[in-house]
Amino acid sequence: MPKDGIRNPETQVVQDGKWELQNMKFVGEFMEVNGLSIAMIAEKLGISRQSVYYWLKKDDAMMSNIYAIFETYGLKIRFELVEKGVRENPMKIPGVGLATKKPRIGFFESYIKKMGIKREQVADILGVKKCTVDHWFQFDDCFFSYICKFAQLKGLEVKYTVSRIND
Repeated sequence: MPKDGIRNPETQVVQDGKWELQNMKFVGEFMEVNGLSIAMIAEKLGISRQSVYYWLKKDDAMMSNIYAIFETYGLKIRFELVEKGVRENPMKIPGVGLATKKPRIGFFESYIKKMGIKREQVADILGVKKCTVDHWFQFDDCFFSYICKFAQLKGLEVKYTVSRIND
């Protein structure tokens, strides 16, 4: 493989078996800092290496899988949608994150409710059907890329914090 990498059909640069992650950069950094390989994560989650490989290749995974990666290592991750450039979220939404009945995408649902955005509007913004958005909230799961795309189109950032489960 050339030192400067090769481009795959999705135009992601592949260097030494790693992809330039945007949406899931935090997962790649978590793996790198902790010396974790695709095989190690797959084994810990009880899934195939191909599944983890696919998430990284596509720079996307279901929220449930992202939470599972961190929970398996004794960590909890919490997401927030905040205005770009704001260090701390001035709009604290009570009951979002892990304390909600919907711990995976409750922060997203809480944000759109707080802002008065209807599910139909979310569907239009993301180019999906309303029944798809309804399904996400019913089953508390969606692909992370949709949340990132929504944030980007609305001028928001997806922030996350990681802490020990016992904290």
